[in-house]
Amino acid sequence: MIRNFSEFLGNSENIKFLIDKIITKTIPNAFLFYGPEGIGKRNLSFVIAASLNCLNRSKDSAEPCGECVNCKRIFNNSFPDVTFITRDEDRTTISIEQVRNLKKEAYRTLYEGLYKIFIIDDTKELKDSANALLKLIEEPPDNTLFILLTSNLMKQLPTILSRCQVLKFQKLSRTEIESFLKTTDPKLLEDERIINFLAGGSPGEIIKLSSSYIKLIEESVINSIGYVRENSYYQILKETNKITSPTPKKLPFLREDKIEDDNIKENKATIKNSREFLLNWFLIMQMLLRDLVFFMKKYPDNLMFFKHLNNNEMDKLIKGTDLDKLLQLILKIEEFRSAVEKNANRELIFLNFVIEMKSIFT
Repeated sequence: MIRNFSEFLGNSENIKFLIDKIITKTIPNAFLFYGPEGIGKRNLSFVIAASLNCLNRSKDSAEPCGECVNCKRIFNNSFPDVTFITRDEDRTTISIEQVRNLKKEAYRTLYEGLYKIFIIDDTKELKDSANALLKLIEEPPDNTLFILLTSNLMKQLPTILSRCQVLKFQKLSRTEIESFLKTTDPKLLEDERIINFLAGGSPGEIIKLSSSYIKLIEESVINSIGYVRENSYYQILKETNKITSPTPKKLPFLREDKIEDDNIKENKATIKNSREFLLNWFLIMQMLLRDLVFFMKKYPDNLMFFKHLNNNEMDKLIKGTDLDKLLQLILKIEEFRSAVEKNANRELIFLNFVIEMKSIFT
């Protein structure tokens, strides 16, 4: 977790803007940070919270000291005047009850801090509770800041947007990713698979992954095409059951004796997170389908993620399909990924996708 503005990677204009707002004491009622998952929006919110509550911060600097009792407790998520709000695990949205509790907390006097901060995660999930938040954002109590986080600006209510200072956070360039890896895990720079997978990506996603984890998903994705082509719907259904509770020894379309222990030691937690696993599975499937399109159109190998597959292996994968069908399936993956992000039934999503595959790879 970053603890000051100088550690934040990329999006330098946004960082300069935020520093200026803090130094000049022109903080708005609410910020809305939008951009891809894993880019650091949440971590940055806690840096802002620490800056505004730091007991030792210089007047001409926005950097929190990181050492005072307020900074330490904020970065440990145990400071009473900084509240992080996200949807409950058993819900698809932030509830009205959560927002009502937020409003009660906002009007209480400060406990120990200088500023009361509310960080609201994934505000595209506010929906019915958004209206309950509007007046509070428009006319908050003194020394109160709301920071709303989202990956999708299009799903925000116009009334919410109009009350927030909106900042867009971009994905990192390949150069920025390589710079990040040099300081965090230089060994990953030796693996082209990692760089290619996240070549326009997010630091938060990089640190979750390893080459072995990506390789496992690659093998599952590649095997799935042959599996759905050769097996009955009943057999396919047994494989889709694995997606709701994956384990290091139970992954769809991979035989247990083919999964090496060395490939899974560092990734057990990520594999057990079925939502995370399925999102990555769909992403790599999308890359494979894209590569199949490139192969059919005879594009150069260096444009491909799966360039380690030889021509015979690619020919076997595209057998029985055509370009239009592949393009349609690539577009449908976006719909399936969106459904996973909304916490729809993962087994049903995965089953529907492999049924689509069955109709194409025949």
